[in-house]
This record gives sequence, C-alpha cells and structure tokens, in this order.
Amino acid sequence: TTCKYSSSRYSSSSYYIEKSKMTGVKLHSDITIIPIDCFRYCAGFETLDYNGAVVTKVGSNAFTGTNIEELIFPESVTSIGASFASDCRRLVNFELPENLQYLGSLRFANCISLKELVLPEIMGDSILDYYDLTGCESLEIVYLHSGYTRIGNEFNNLVSLRKIVGMENLEQINNGAFWTNGPCYIEELTFGKNLKYIYDNMMGLDDTGWYRNTSEPCYTLGKLPNLKTLYIEEGAHPYFAVPRPGGMVAVVDVIYSLDFVRSPLEKIIVDEN
Repeated sequence: TTCKYSSSRYSSSSYYIEKSKMTGVKLHSDITIIPIDCFRYCAGFETLDYNGAVVTKVGSNAFTGTNIEELIFPESVTSIGASFASDCRRLVNFELPENLQYLGSLRFANCISLKELVLPEIMGDSILDYYDLTGCESLEIVYLHSGYTRIGNEFNNLVSLRKIVGMENLEQINNGAFWTNGPCYIEELTFGKNLKYIYDNMMGLDDTGWYRNTSEPCYTLGKLPNLKTLYIEEGAHPYFAVPRPGGMVAVVDVIYSLDFVRSPLEKIIVDEN
C-alpha cells in the first residue's frame, strides 16, 4: 500500500497552499511505501507518526523542504531515495536503519540546523558533492564512511565545520579542497598512511621544482585560518602534487614543507606506535 496524493493536483499552486497547512501526519497501519515527493515542501510539516506501519520504501525528495526536526526511519525500511531531506531547515537529527539495502545520493543542502553528519557505510566508495552540503551553516562535525578516499570541494564554505572524523582512509585531497568557494574553519586534520597526494595548483615553485618561500601560501592547506593541530599516522608520507609547464607534475614532501603551509599550526602529532 502506498501513501497516496493526487498527481493531477500536484503542479497547481492550490495544492501547495493546501499542503502548507499540514503540520503532521499519522500513517495508516497498512502503508508500506512513502512515494517520491510525498511531503515535498509541506512548509508546516513537523511530525510523522508511523502508527505501526511497516514502511519498506521511502521515495526521493519525500521530506524535502519540510520543517521536520528529526527523521528516524524504522528498521523495516530497506530503500531510501535521493535527497530525502534537502532544504529541511529545522532538521537536527536523522537515523538510518541498519538493514538498509539502497540509499540514493545524500543531499542536505540548506539544512541550516544540522550540526552532525554521519555518512553511512552503505555509501560504499561514493563521496559527497559540493552542492550536497551547501548552506549547512551549523554543521560542526562530519564522520566519513570507511570507503571515503578522496576529498574534493564538498567541505568548502562550511563556516562552523571544526572536525572531520575518518580522514585516515583518505588517499587524495584535491586542489583547494577547503577553500575553492570560501574558507573552512576546521581546527585539526589527520594524515593517514593511505594518503598519497595533496594536489595544489598555486604552490610557488622555482624552476627546479622545489618550493620557494614566497608570500603565497599553499592553496589547499594554507588558507585554513583555524587549523591548529595536524595528526600524522605512522607510515604516513604524503606529497604535494603541483602542476608544472608541459603537463608535468612536481611532487613536494608535505611533512618537510609545513613552513610553507602558513596555517596557525600549534602542534604536529606523529603517531609512532
């Protein structure tokens, strides 16, 4: 049984006005599917009572644009579509079921109240896109799943972000990973033994390929105004990868070039265990 809505009225303005008056929903006990766009932009929607319904599937954008503060999916749910909670400006917590078998792309754009994000293992080797966290101005901590091996620009301009847990599995950090579209105020970073390259297109190099101590800081790491602690795991030895003329790439030892980073590092902790 599917939670139904009238598709013939879906595109009309009167339908959205009608939906905006709804503050909560109590499901019929026979409901098994919450379909695509079911509660999308129900502006007043705040609470959902499953009422014993054994829901197995939640469609894409099912809760997009609602005022719901907490999304705790029952263990019966095995499939959740993409962007199920984007634009939920009051969302502070969500919990996914352990038996989840399918999860569409995560997008929490404009979830301005979300402070903590735990990326589930079901994501496999998928990573976030820049637009997935756009506007998450209260996000303070992100827990990466074990298959998260590359950071692109998804953490740009997150003004409250202070910590990323799970960085020890990273293999690559892209150029301007924390700065492309605005600063990131992260306070600590971890370099694990799997990290090979930190790409940086702006690092100043002389003609021989060695870095020169100029006023231009490292673009990828050097513009983190709150970076104070760097943890380096045993066996970690990453390199800056810097494009050179002719399609060549110069590599610069990161650990021995930290004076070039110019972030306000207070301590470097090397794990020797």
